[in-house]
Amino acid sequence: RVLFRSGSTCSVRIMAGRAEKHDGVFIVPVELTGTATSGGSILYARAEILLVHKIPKGTGTPADLPISPYPPGKTAIYDQDRLFHGTDLQGIEQIDSCSAAGITAQVKAAPKPEIWIRQPLRTTWLTDPLVIDSAFQLMILWSFERSGCGSLPTFAGRYRQFQESFPREGSRIAIKITAERSHGATADIEFYDRTSGAVIARMENYECIIDTSLQAVFRRNQLAPSGTVELEVA
Repeated sequence: RVLFRSGSTCSVRIMAGRAEKHDGVFIVPVELTGTATSGGSILYARAEILLVHKIPKGTGTPADLPISPYPPGKTAIYDQDRLFHGTDLQGIEQIDSCSAAGITAQVKAAPKPEIWIRQPLRTTWLTDPLVIDSAFQLMILWSFERSGCGSLPTFAGRYRQFQESFPREGSRIAIKITAERSHGATADIEFYDRTSGAVIARMENYECIIDTSLQAVFRRNQLAPSGTVELEVA
């Protein structure tokens, strides 16, 4: 995560290394970094991007999860007690099921990049940021049902996309829990075209931390209007 100080500017750098060929694909190391108050460098995130000549075809059917409706009386998905997200990030339209095995929902697509970014590098999204964030939001709701407190993502082992872009009509998300611990959980997340049922993308080995101390963090969710982010690409 990137921390903001009220009324200040936050600069981050997106850095990419040299591509190396391995098993028929090119692997590019990337990092998201920033500068600490002491002047040193902060590593926010690190990943490896696989470059291929042709997008692989997604296989499989929507995850077969036990059908358990979301608890009655919780029709308001977004509230300060669980999901504190503002209007722009309220992507969950309907929760279809929720149980110990996982959670499924219908989510909407993000608006065009120029709505969110002053000078976007592209006119369309390659990966829909609102759909991805909605998956993380669903894990917050799932952890509340299981543990009575929220969660935050800490790791994702692998993300593979099988289409050039996400559908504008929205997507269906199916999350299957693969491991549950006292202070965390691991899951596989699948994204589907909710009209055709085709697999759009898959995120494997997603991990999150679940802890009561996150409640205080969730309540500190307001940023002064003057707070801005500056991006540098290297």
